[in-house]
Amino acid sequence: MPPQQRSEHRKAVKQEPPTPRQLPVVGLHFVGRGTELAQLDDWLAADADGPATVVISGMAGSGKTSLAVWWGRRAAERFPDGQLYLNLRGFGAEPEAGPAEALGHLLTGLGVPHGQIPADVPQAASLFRSVTADRRLLMVLDNARSAEQVRPLLPGGAGVKVLVTSRERLLSLAAVEGARSLPVAALAEPDAVVLVTRMVGAERAVAEPAAVTELVRHCGGLPLALRIAAVDLPVGVAHPIAERAGQLAGDARLPALRTRDDADSAVTAAFRHSYSRLGPATQQVFRLLGLLPAAEFDGEVGAAASRLPAAEVAPLLVRLTDANLLSTVRPGRYAMHDLLREFAAALAAATEPPGRREAATRRAYQWYVDRCRAAAARLAPNVPRADDEPADRSLFPEAADARAWLAVEYPNLCTAALAAPGRGVEDMAWRLAVPLRVPFMANRDLPSWLSVTAAGLAAAQRDGAVRASAALHVSLAVAHTIKGDPDEAVRHAGHGRRLSVRAGWPAGQLAARSLAAVLESRLGRSRSATRHFTAIVAEHRAAGNRSGAAATLNNLGVVRTLTSHLDAAAEVLQEALALHERSGSRLGAESARINLGVIHLHRGQLGRAHRCLADAAAGYERLGDIEGEAAAVGHLAVVQALQGDLRAALASAVTGLAALRSGADPVAEVLVLHSLATVRLELGHHKVARHYLERALRLATVSQTAQGRVAALTGLAHADLAAGAPDRAGDHARAAAQLARACDYRQPAAVADTARALALLRTGDRDGAAELAGAAADALRRLGCDLARGRALVVLREATGDERCTPVIDALLQETAPRYRRAVAS
Repeated sequence: MPPQQRSEHRKAVKQEPPTPRQLPVVGLHFVGRGTELAQLDDWLAADADGPATVVISGMAGSGKTSLAVWWGRRAAERFPDGQLYLNLRGFGAEPEAGPAEALGHLLTGLGVPHGQIPADVPQAASLFRSVTADRRLLMVLDNARSAEQVRPLLPGGAGVKVLVTSRERLLSLAAVEGARSLPVAALAEPDAVVLVTRMVGAERAVAEPAAVTELVRHCGGLPLALRIAAVDLPVGVAHPIAERAGQLAGDARLPALRTRDDADSAVTAAFRHSYSRLGPATQQVFRLLGLLPAAEFDGEVGAAASRLPAAEVAPLLVRLTDANLLSTVRPGRYAMHDLLREFAAALAAATEPPGRREAATRRAYQWYVDRCRAAAARLAPNVPRADDEPADRSLFPEAADARAWLAVEYPNLCTAALAAPGRGVEDMAWRLAVPLRVPFMANRDLPSWLSVTAAGLAAAQRDGAVRASAALHVSLAVAHTIKGDPDEAVRHAGHGRRLSVRAGWPAGQLAARSLAAVLESRLGRSRSATRHFTAIVAEHRAAGNRSGAAATLNNLGVVRTLTSHLDAAAEVLQEALALHERSGSRLGAESARINLGVIHLHRGQLGRAHRCLADAAAGYERLGDIEGEAAAVGHLAVVQALQGDLRAALASAVTGLAALRSGADPVAEVLVLHSLATVRLELGHHKVARHYLERALRLATVSQTAQGRVAALTGLAHADLAAGAPDRAGDHARAAAQLARACDYRQPAAVADTARALALLRTGDRDGAAELAGAAADALRRLGCDLARGRALVVLREATGDERCTPVIDALLQETAPRYRRAVAS
């Protein structure tokens, strides 16, 4: 090139600076964020004719910069005049960028010679606004510390869009400059798995998929932690990802989340820079929050841990939220990322004296204990307490308040109870486990019930808390009863009774004895159970314990119903219902209401049965009691089928079974399976019905539930009849009748005899059928079981051809659908 041309070219270059493309490279570590990218597209498109600023905020290591840069590169064509990038160094080891330095960088990037940039910041800012006035630019201001750091750098041109990333929320930019806020959380698990797969390679990830998921969970989905964990896999081992995940298990993950060649890249270093920006009071609250047993918590428990008034702690929690060291779940409730919790706990261990740490932990635990005890007392006053200290019921004026609190805090309560021994407050394990029996009984979360109560029992035994040990043995006995393990239930009930005697705790003794009587009833020892329940009721009455008497009367009513003493059963159940309502036990009241509905069903009073059972189902649903709701809708399904509403009956039975699939309650499942099979038989689906009944029989046999076995065997007899197998039906009916009589279940025995009579009728033995059906009808007449009597008479009429009993049948079955009065079932 000739000298003159070279000189002109240099002038052109000087006059026409290159379009700035300053965005850094984003490697494999950007994944997901589809929602956030779409939000940026929408916002910047909506603000196409004016300046727009978006603050992308999130905790350290959450991928804010990657999101901003990725979007900027993807949207490059929208900004023909270029893209500016500036690291403001708001958080890090280097000093933050001042306004003069920042404006100098931006202006030189736009081609302004360094010597023409004013030293005065306001003048430099004015020049920057002039230079950008007519340009279509994207600016990425990365790692900003404050709104004051950003404000002088905002352009005035309508075509310039600004993305600011910060660990702070920078709310004043929204308030004053109209900036939009885009929070960035940790990655969702599927996206985090993709990130790890990209980092380690698809071949490795496919070879160890479970280990990849475990690694993601140990890192809490935090992109920085995931990149560090994945880039530094162990060498020379067969399963490097699993080995790395194992290194990150437990509560000491942060030391392992650093690269060997760069200490500043560690997750801890990133967190420390955020923490260093806080004031002393906020720092202390942050440290103490690391001692909480829960990742999500109420602001009040934070106040309890710090021993400060809630009004003083509230603004400090807001400051931590603004710094993205906490996130707001909803007003007054906060969450802390697992790695930040570990960081805060490590700071507390290094900064706070041991006595102060234990005191803060104990205050936080006591906050949970006080409210758990109060909620339990409000919802189930009949459950004996393990100490004489009265629960503060003013914490939950209404049962709905207690239920709502437990629904939110239940996971935290379980976690806290299991973690207590490792946090230096071992007694809190049993102090929480004792009242947790009430929500366990409602939600039937058997794995948590067994693990939390066993941990509490071990803590109580080490603590020498005899009364608490007794209460927890009884709680385990209830859990094993529901689980269908009567041997373990009997063992724990025995321990509970002996320890209650040793502690001089009459309420505990009665609770253990009552549970033993329940087990006797389940096993079919009806007479013994009746004697024990009757004696326990008398002792509760003598002690003036209305709630205990109500619970025992309810159990006595169940046994009297099974043995077909319907008048006596109705009397004690009405008393139980009144006592439960008087003492505020909603759970107990709904249970009594179910049992009264069953009595109405036996008497053929379907309308009254429907009302009782529907009310109980609705009540249990409000209370969140899975087993109770399932039992109510199971019985309700039978009533609806008898009324001829098979569609509603099927819906009720399916609802009950679906609710129990997470409830792990075989006794309740047997009931619902039998109800569902009954409806399926009415619909003509005998194969499906048989499947349900065989499953019910297996469950009832394993759990040693006599009532369930009798019902399943009788149901199988009807399924056999529907399938055209009367001989097999007769065998099932005979087995059901024999077991029922051994348990003194008089109405179920007569119902099984009716099924057997129908089997004889199908084989052509009319005389045998008539004799058996007539005897069953006569027995049911004496028992006052009008529904079953009417159905026995239908069989008798078909066997004999004698229509004289038709008026009696019509009277007994007047509330059933007409087809039940005209034809034999099955």
